[in-house]
Amino acid sequence: MRRLRLSGLAILVIVALMPGLHAQTDEKASEKSPEPADEEETKEVFRAPLASASEPASVFRFSGNAQIDFGLTLPFALYTAEGKSSTWQVGVQPGIMSRFDVNGRQWLLKSADFWIGLPVAYRHGKWSARVEFYHLSSHRGGDFEKQYSSPGLVYGREAVQALVAYDAPGNVRIYLGPTVVVHTVPDVGRTSFQFGSEWFPKVLQRGRFRFYVAGDLETRQEVDWKVNFSLQPGIQITTPKGRPIMRLAGWFYTGQVPFGNFYREREKVGGFQIILDLKPSIKSVFTRKR
Repeated sequence: MRRLRLSGLAILVIVALMPGLHAQTDEKASEKSPEPADEEETKEVFRAPLASASEPASVFRFSGNAQIDFGLTLPFALYTAEGKSSTWQVGVQPGIMSRFDVNGRQWLLKSADFWIGLPVAYRHGKWSARVEFYHLSSHRGGDFEKQYSSPGLVYGREAVQALVAYDAPGNVRIYLGPTVVVHTVPDVGRTSFQFGSEWFPKVLQRGRFRFYVAGDLETRQEVDWKVNFSLQPGIQITTPKGRPIMRLAGWFYTGQVPFGNFYREREKVGGFQIILDLKPSIKSVFTRKR
């Protein structure tokens, strides 16, 4: 396990440091090609971690072990306060994530997790942060329980997550932070810690297509601090003005099964996924200029 932790940390550090090895190349590329008209990621108050297995997302994911994951989340901002140098935002983030066991034409619902979060985000220059209170409940599929005689456990929790991120030079972002569970069923360890990095190398940007590499590492008290590690190389597709539309990405993950009813089980999987960046046309219900 110690080797796994060290290897996960090593990959995240490599993702964070590789742009430094190509700094001169990036500078030459930036001189030749102008920046996009509207870099949306610099306008987001806080960008959700791209590679996190526990972050709600609108995703279709196929794993090599005959499993398919579907996710849908519709985050929207309720209130935004925009200042000259900083921005506050309060939002709502509902979501659902489900996993199916696939056997030929038979799709068996294995688990469905429901999520509702109330995030408060803040940005000041290259620094950003998000504090989110959320409720999560997990349920096994009825047909899955009958076929495998696998009764589900009651799994639900309310927790507070705090993440701080920094946009480093070379289109790199680094983030970290803890999560503290305030109520949980079953009663297990209540603390976890998360660290990750993301890199969008300029030399691999081609118009509306942007290559990226993202890594995420999480360790949880509920499983004796064993490590969950995910790596996501992919391509982000944007509008002509730079707003993200979708991502096509690989997915390599080792750690807890990312569904609450199976939190005691571990898996090592790889696959392909399509992630949609679904955002309402109204950026915020209420906006105030400061």
